[in-house]
Amino acid sequence: QVYYPPRYDIVDGLAPDLETSSQLEKEIPLGIHRVPNALRDIIRHKLDGDELSGKSAEYFVNIEPILKEPLSWGSYVARFSTLMWAEEIQMELDIRNYDMDWATMTMSRDNPRLLLLRVPGLAENRPSVLKGDVLYAAKKLSDGSTEHKEYKGYVHEVYLNEVAIGFHKSLVDEFVDNMKFAIRFTFNRLPLQLMHRSVELADENSLEQMLFPTIETACALSPIVPADIPLRLVNRQLENNGEQYQAIKHILMGTSRPAPYLIFGPPGTGKTVTLVEAIQQVLINVPEAHILACAPSNSAADLIAQRLL
Repeated sequence: QVYYPPRYDIVDGLAPDLETSSQLEKEIPLGIHRVPNALRDIIRHKLDGDELSGKSAEYFVNIEPILKEPLSWGSYVARFSTLMWAEEIQMELDIRNYDMDWATMTMSRDNPRLLLLRVPGLAENRPSVLKGDVLYAAKKLSDGSTEHKEYKGYVHEVYLNEVAIGFHKSLVDEFVDNMKFAIRFTFNRLPLQLMHRSVELADENSLEQMLFPTIETACALSPIVPADIPLRLVNRQLENNGEQYQAIKHILMGTSRPAPYLIFGPPGTGKTVTLVEAIQQVLINVPEAHILACAPSNSAADLIAQRLL
Protein backbone atom coordinates (compact mmCIF):
# COMPACT_ATOMS: atom_id res chain seq x y z
CA GLN A 1 0.00 0.00 0.00
CA VAL A 2 0.99 3.61 -0.52
CA TYR A 3 -0.60 6.40 1.48
CA TYR A 4 -1.86 9.51 -0.28
CA PRO A 5 -2.72 12.41 2.07
CA PRO A 6 -6.45 13.24 1.89
CA ARG A 7 -7.44 16.36 0.00
CA TYR A 8 -9.71 17.80 2.63
CA ASP A 9 -10.30 21.42 3.53
CA ILE A 10 -8.14 22.05 6.61
CA VAL A 11 -9.24 24.28 9.49
CA ASP A 12 -6.14 25.30 11.44
CA GLY A 13 -6.20 25.03 15.22
CA LEU A 14 -4.63 26.63 18.28
CA ALA A 15 -0.89 25.99 18.48
CA PRO A 16 0.95 25.94 21.84
CA ASP A 17 3.73 28.37 22.66
CA LEU A 18 6.95 26.60 21.68
CA GLU A 19 10.44 28.01 21.38
CA THR A 20 11.78 25.80 18.60
CA SER A 21 13.63 28.18 16.32
CA SER A 22 17.41 28.23 16.34
CA GLN A 23 20.04 30.54 14.88
CA LEU A 24 20.65 28.04 12.09
CA GLU A 25 16.94 27.98 11.27
CA LYS A 26 16.91 31.78 11.04
CA GLU A 27 19.95 31.87 8.78
CA ILE A 28 19.02 28.87 6.59
CA PRO A 29 15.22 28.34 6.61
CA LEU A 30 13.93 24.78 6.48
CA GLY A 31 12.32 23.69 3.23
CA ILE A 32 9.09 21.68 3.14
CA HIS A 33 10.51 18.82 1.03
CA ARG A 34 7.19 17.07 0.43
CA VAL A 35 7.24 13.57 -1.04
CA PRO A 36 6.78 13.81 -4.83
CA ASN A 37 3.53 12.19 -5.93
CA ALA A 38 5.47 10.62 -8.81
CA LEU A 39 7.48 8.61 -6.26
CA ARG A 40 4.27 7.47 -4.55
CA ASP A 41 2.94 6.38 -7.94
CA ILE A 42 6.15 4.48 -8.73
CA ILE A 43 6.04 2.52 -5.47
CA ARG A 44 2.32 1.77 -5.84
CA HIS A 45 2.68 0.63 -9.46
CA LYS A 46 5.73 -1.49 -8.67
CA LEU A 47 3.94 -3.19 -5.77
CA ASP A 48 0.88 -3.85 -7.94
CA GLY A 49 2.95 -4.96 -10.92
CA ASP A 50 1.49 -2.24 -13.15
CA GLU A 51 3.22 -0.38 -15.96
CA LEU A 52 4.40 3.17 -15.34
CA SER A 53 3.36 6.03 -17.57
CA GLY A 54 3.59 9.81 -17.89
CA LYS A 55 5.50 11.74 -15.22
CA SER A 56 5.96 8.63 -13.08
CA ALA A 57 7.75 6.79 -15.89
CA GLU A 58 9.95 9.81 -16.58
CA TYR A 59 10.77 10.17 -12.87
CA PHE A 60 11.64 6.46 -12.65
CA VAL A 61 13.99 6.60 -15.63
CA ASN A 62 15.92 9.41 -13.94
CA ILE A 63 16.05 7.99 -10.43
CA GLU A 64 16.56 4.24 -11.04
CA PRO A 65 20.26 4.44 -12.04
CA ILE A 66 20.98 6.80 -9.13
CA LEU A 67 19.64 4.21 -6.68
CA LYS A 68 21.35 1.22 -8.35
CA GLU A 69 24.80 2.60 -9.08
CA PRO A 70 27.48 3.03 -6.38
CA LEU A 71 27.10 6.22 -4.37
CA SER A 72 29.06 9.14 -5.77
CA TRP A 73 29.23 12.87 -5.23
CA GLY A 74 27.16 13.43 -8.36
CA SER A 75 24.33 11.24 -7.05
CA TYR A 76 24.63 12.22 -3.38
CA VAL A 77 21.73 14.70 -3.13
CA ALA A 78 19.26 12.85 -5.37
CA ARG A 79 19.97 9.47 -3.81
CA PHE A 80 19.60 10.49 -0.17
CA SER A 81 16.59 12.72 -0.88
CA THR A 82 14.84 9.81 -2.58
CA LEU A 83 15.70 7.36 0.21
CA MET A 84 14.39 9.79 2.84
CA TRP A 85 11.16 10.23 0.89
CA ALA A 86 10.81 6.45 0.66
CA GLU A 87 11.31 6.19 4.42
CA GLU A 88 8.69 8.88 4.97
CA ILE A 89 6.19 6.94 2.86
CA GLN A 90 6.74 3.94 5.16
CA MET A 91 6.36 6.17 8.24
CA GLU A 92 3.04 7.41 6.86
CA LEU A 93 1.83 3.83 6.51
CA ASP A 94 3.02 2.91 10.00
CA ILE A 95 1.24 5.83 11.68
CA ARG A 96 -2.04 4.87 9.96
CA ASN A 97 -2.22 1.85 12.29
CA TYR A 98 -3.10 4.22 15.14
CA ASP A 99 -5.88 6.17 13.44
CA MET A 100 -9.18 6.13 15.32
CA ASP A 101 -12.72 5.89 13.97
CA TRP A 102 -15.79 6.95 15.96
CA ALA A 103 -13.58 8.52 18.63
CA THR A 104 -15.03 10.83 21.28
CA MET A 105 -13.42 13.71 23.16
CA THR A 106 -14.17 15.65 26.32
CA MET A 107 -13.73 19.28 27.29
CA SER A 108 -10.66 19.99 29.40
CA ARG A 109 -11.49 21.17 32.93
CA ASP A 110 -8.21 23.09 33.17
CA ASN A 111 -8.64 24.94 29.89
CA PRO A 112 -12.04 25.02 28.14
CA ARG A 113 -10.23 25.99 24.94
CA LEU A 114 -8.75 22.48 24.74
CA LEU A 115 -10.31 19.08 24.05
CA LEU A 116 -9.09 15.83 25.61
CA LEU A 117 -8.63 12.71 23.49
CA ARG A 118 -8.04 9.33 25.07
CA VAL A 119 -5.41 7.43 23.07
CA PRO A 120 -4.99 3.68 23.69
CA GLY A 121 -1.31 2.72 23.94
CA LEU A 122 -0.15 6.28 24.61
CA ALA A 123 1.68 5.25 27.80
CA GLU A 124 3.74 2.78 25.73
CA ASN A 125 4.48 5.39 23.02
CA ARG A 126 2.19 3.60 20.56
CA PRO A 127 1.74 6.08 18.99
CA SER A 128 4.42 8.48 20.15
CA VAL A 129 2.79 11.89 20.74
CA LEU A 130 4.68 14.94 21.97
CA LYS A 131 3.74 18.51 22.79
CA GLY A 132 3.51 20.49 19.56
CA ASP A 133 2.60 17.46 17.43
CA VAL A 134 -0.37 17.67 15.06
CA LEU A 135 -3.37 15.42 14.50
CA TYR A 136 -6.50 15.85 12.42
CA ALA A 137 -10.15 15.34 13.39
CA ALA A 138 -13.04 15.00 10.95
CA LYS A 139 -16.61 14.97 12.26
CA LYS A 140 -18.50 11.75 11.64
CA LEU A 141 -21.91 11.94 9.96
CA SER A 142 -24.91 9.80 10.84
CA ASP A 143 -24.42 7.57 7.79
CA GLY A 144 -20.89 6.66 8.92
CA SER A 145 -19.07 8.95 6.49
CA THR A 146 -17.02 11.97 7.49
CA GLU A 147 -17.27 15.64 6.66
CA HIS A 148 -15.04 16.68 3.77
CA LYS A 149 -13.21 18.92 6.19
CA GLU A 150 -10.55 18.23 8.79
CA TYR A 151 -9.78 20.23 11.91
CA LYS A 152 -6.05 20.51 12.51
CA GLY A 153 -5.32 20.10 16.21
CA TYR A 154 -2.10 20.88 18.09
CA VAL A 155 -1.06 18.87 21.14
CA HIS A 156 -0.71 21.15 24.16
CA GLU A 157 -0.24 18.55 26.91
CA VAL A 158 0.44 14.82 27.02
CA TYR A 159 -0.89 12.87 29.99
CA LEU A 160 -0.73 9.15 30.79
CA ASN A 161 -3.56 8.09 28.47
CA GLU A 162 -4.86 11.41 27.13
CA VAL A 163 -3.69 14.36 25.09
CA ALA A 164 -5.00 17.93 25.33
CA ILE A 165 -5.54 19.36 21.85
CA GLY A 166 -6.09 22.90 20.61
CA PHE A 167 -8.58 23.10 17.73
CA HIS A 168 -10.10 26.06 15.92
CA LYS A 169 -12.60 28.07 17.98
CA SER A 170 -15.43 27.10 15.62
CA LEU A 171 -15.10 23.43 16.57
CA VAL A 172 -14.75 24.12 20.30
CA ASP A 173 -17.82 26.41 20.29
CA GLU A 174 -20.07 23.77 18.74
CA PHE A 175 -18.55 20.83 20.61
CA VAL A 176 -20.89 18.64 22.65
CA ASP A 177 -20.19 15.48 24.61
CA ASN A 178 -20.22 12.23 22.62
CA MET A 179 -19.60 14.02 19.32
CA LYS A 180 -17.94 11.46 17.06
CA PHE A 181 -14.72 12.02 15.12
CA ALA A 182 -12.35 10.23 12.78
CA ILE A 183 -8.86 10.91 14.15
CA ARG A 184 -5.82 10.90 11.87
CA PHE A 185 -2.39 10.89 13.53
CA THR A 186 0.74 12.39 12.01
CA PHE A 187 4.43 12.38 12.87
CA ASN A 188 6.76 15.32 13.31
CA ARG A 189 8.50 15.99 9.98
CA LEU A 190 11.16 18.23 11.54
CA PRO A 191 13.88 15.50 11.66
CA LEU A 192 13.23 14.70 7.99
CA GLN A 193 13.35 18.38 7.04
CA LEU A 194 16.65 18.76 8.91
CA MET A 195 18.10 15.78 7.04
CA HIS A 196 16.98 17.14 3.67
CA ARG A 197 18.58 20.48 4.52
CA SER A 198 21.81 18.74 5.58
CA VAL A 199 22.01 16.97 2.23
CA GLU A 200 21.51 20.25 0.40
CA LEU A 201 24.08 22.06 2.56
CA ALA A 202 26.67 19.35 1.88
CA ASP A 203 26.25 20.14 -1.81
CA GLU A 204 26.19 23.92 -1.40
CA ASN A 205 29.25 23.97 0.88
CA SER A 206 31.29 21.68 -1.38
CA LEU A 207 31.92 18.90 1.14
CA GLU A 208 32.95 16.57 -1.67
CA GLN A 209 36.52 16.21 -0.42
CA MET A 210 35.33 15.32 3.07
CA LEU A 211 32.63 12.83 1.99
CA PHE A 212 34.53 11.42 -1.01
CA PRO A 213 38.24 11.96 -0.32
CA THR A 214 40.92 10.90 -2.79
CA ILE A 215 44.59 10.12 -2.37
CA GLU A 216 45.40 13.47 -3.98
CA THR A 217 43.22 15.55 -1.65
CA ALA A 218 43.55 13.75 1.70
CA CYS A 219 46.10 15.13 4.19
CA ALA A 220 46.48 18.18 1.96
CA LEU A 221 45.93 20.95 4.53
CA SER A 222 48.44 22.38 6.98
CA PRO A 223 48.27 21.23 10.64
CA ILE A 224 45.89 23.03 12.98
CA VAL A 225 48.47 22.88 15.78
CA PRO A 226 52.23 22.20 15.37
CA ALA A 227 53.34 18.58 15.38
CA ASP A 228 55.89 19.23 18.14
CA ILE A 229 53.44 20.71 20.65
CA PRO A 230 53.72 18.83 23.99
CA LEU A 231 50.41 17.34 25.15
CA ARG A 232 49.47 17.05 28.80
CA LEU A 233 46.58 14.59 28.70
CA VAL A 234 43.63 14.91 31.06
CA ASN A 235 43.54 11.12 31.31
CA ARG A 236 47.23 10.48 32.11
CA GLN A 237 46.86 6.71 31.58
CA LEU A 238 46.58 7.28 27.82
CA GLU A 239 50.13 8.67 27.70
CA ASN A 240 51.39 5.10 28.07
CA ASN A 241 49.38 3.82 25.10
CA GLY A 242 51.19 4.73 21.90
CA GLU A 243 48.28 4.12 19.50
CA GLN A 244 45.76 6.12 21.55
CA TYR A 245 48.28 8.95 22.10
CA GLN A 246 49.06 9.15 18.36
CA ALA A 247 45.34 9.16 17.47
CA ILE A 248 44.73 12.08 19.81
CA LYS A 249 47.73 13.92 18.36
CA HIS A 250 46.58 13.38 14.76
CA ILE A 251 43.03 14.55 15.55
CA LEU A 252 44.37 17.67 17.25
CA MET A 253 46.65 18.43 14.30
CA GLY A 254 43.94 17.70 11.74
CA THR A 255 46.38 15.44 9.88
CA SER A 256 43.88 13.88 7.49
CA ARG A 257 41.98 17.04 6.56
CA PRO A 258 39.84 17.56 4.58
CA ALA A 259 39.19 13.82 4.89
CA PRO A 260 37.89 12.56 8.26
CA TYR A 261 40.20 10.82 10.71
CA LEU A 262 38.85 7.36 11.59
CA ILE A 263 39.27 5.50 14.87
CA PHE A 264 38.23 1.86 14.64
CA GLY A 265 38.56 -1.32 16.66
CA PRO A 266 36.62 -4.04 18.49
CA PRO A 267 34.45 -3.19 21.54
CA GLY A 268 36.37 -2.41 24.70
CA THR A 269 39.58 -1.28 23.03
CA GLY A 270 39.33 2.34 24.18
CA LYS A 271 37.72 4.18 21.26
CA THR A 272 35.36 6.24 23.42
CA VAL A 273 38.13 7.09 25.91
CA THR A 274 40.34 8.23 23.02
CA LEU A 275 37.52 10.29 21.49
CA VAL A 276 36.71 12.00 24.81
CA GLU A 277 40.38 12.87 25.37
CA ALA A 278 40.61 14.24 21.82
CA ILE A 279 37.60 16.49 22.47
CA GLN A 280 39.20 17.76 25.67
CA GLN A 281 42.51 18.42 23.94
CA VAL A 282 40.80 20.40 21.19
CA LEU A 283 39.06 22.51 23.84
CA ILE A 284 42.38 23.14 25.57
CA ASN A 285 44.58 23.78 22.53
CA VAL A 286 42.09 25.24 20.02
CA PRO A 287 39.70 27.22 22.27
CA GLU A 288 37.99 28.91 19.31
CA ALA A 289 36.94 25.54 17.83
CA HIS A 290 33.31 24.42 17.59
CA ILE A 291 32.77 20.75 18.47
CA LEU A 292 29.74 18.70 17.45
CA ALA A 293 29.72 15.22 19.03
CA CYS A 294 27.22 12.83 17.44
CA ALA A 295 26.31 9.23 18.19
CA PRO A 296 24.00 6.60 16.65
CA SER A 297 21.76 6.37 19.73
CA ASN A 298 20.67 8.39 22.75
CA SER A 299 22.51 6.03 25.11
CA ALA A 300 25.74 6.37 23.12
CA ALA A 301 25.44 10.17 23.22
CA ASP A 302 24.80 9.97 26.97
CA LEU A 303 27.97 7.89 27.39
CA ILE A 304 30.11 10.53 25.66
CA ALA A 305 28.52 13.27 27.80
CA GLN A 306 29.10 11.30 31.02
CA ARG A 307 32.74 10.62 30.13
CA LEU A 308 33.27 14.29 29.35
CA LEU A 309 31.77 15.26 32.71
